[in-house]
Amino acid sequence: MDIDRFIAEHQAMWARLEELTGRSRRSVKKLDDSELDELLALYDQTSGHLSLARTQFDDIALANRLSVTLGTARGIIYRRRTAPAAAVTTFLARTLPATVWHCRRAIAVAAFLLLAPAVAVGAWMTTSGEARNAAIPPEYQKVVAASEFEDYYSSQDARGWAFHLWTNNARVGALSYAGGAFLGVGGAYLLVQNGAGIGTTAAVMHSADRAGTFWGLILPHGLLELTSIALAAGGGLQIAWATFAPGDRTRGQAIAEEGLRSIAIIIGTILLFLCAGLIEAFVTPSSLPTWMRITIGVVAEAAVITWLFGLGRNAAALGYTGLLGESPDPVTAGPTTSP
Repeated sequence: MDIDRFIAEHQAMWARLEELTGRSRRSVKKLDDSELDELLALYDQTSGHLSLARTQFDDIALANRLSVTLGTARGIIYRRRTAPAAAVTTFLARTLPATVWHCRRAIAVAAFLLLAPAVAVGAWMTTSGEARNAAIPPEYQKVVAASEFEDYYSSQDARGWAFHLWTNNARVGALSYAGGAFLGVGGAYLLVQNGAGIGTTAAVMHSADRAGTFWGLILPHGLLELTSIALAAGGGLQIAWATFAPGDRTRGQAIAEEGLRSIAIIIGTILLFLCAGLIEAFVTPSSLPTWMRITIGVVAEAAVITWLFGLGRNAAALGYTGLLGESPDPVTAGPTTSP
């Protein structure tokens, strides 16, 4: 059987599955019992068709279309079947890591746009007093180095400060995500601006011989914080990439799919910002030795990287793509690609 005949024979079935999933996207209750049974049957049949599209016909466009349809249907089916505790476990162990793995190139770009300006501006202003003084008045540099930078982390009650930091960091993450999604320009600007700000502050502290204080106060929470910002911005950049290079999908399909996938990124960054805020409020300003505070930050960062990228590769190999609610069957599992 050739591909055209295969599509012609099964097009009506796929369209019916898309119709049922579209109607029940908000609530499964919109389908009666017979329609739910029909959805399950169509899901099983379409899973087999996806396997054929990948192996026998090697049609990427058709495979992508069926993957999106099945991913949406899976979310509906398993939303109905899965217990809340199991859903949370699947999200943390499979869905979120798979999303990060799928968006890893966009996340790497975001990390570069954040860190490269920090390193470049920091090195430049540390070695050039003229540039540093042009950016920040010398009198204010003395205030920052003497007390303001250090006082920032111990100026409020820890519990109230933790909530403030969480909401502030979440705002930064939301702006980074939204800026990335808006054709990537806004996100790139925010990342470069934040990176340059970090580099400028580092230069002021280094020039005042307070490098130890700077790193001792930045590293405990800063590693997680910067990782979270890169994840949020990367999720937005992934949507922007889908706009310019949708691949074998239509532009609308690509944007919709990446938008749905980025929901996991948003939830994940909120959780990471919460962890970073707690460390910043309770560990960073604590009386613990500097080496211990930094160690806590490094261990937390290593754990997050191992969790998201280590499990992400495994989840992708099992067929997870990062869409909420999916639970790939062995027949549908296969390699996934990032645009």
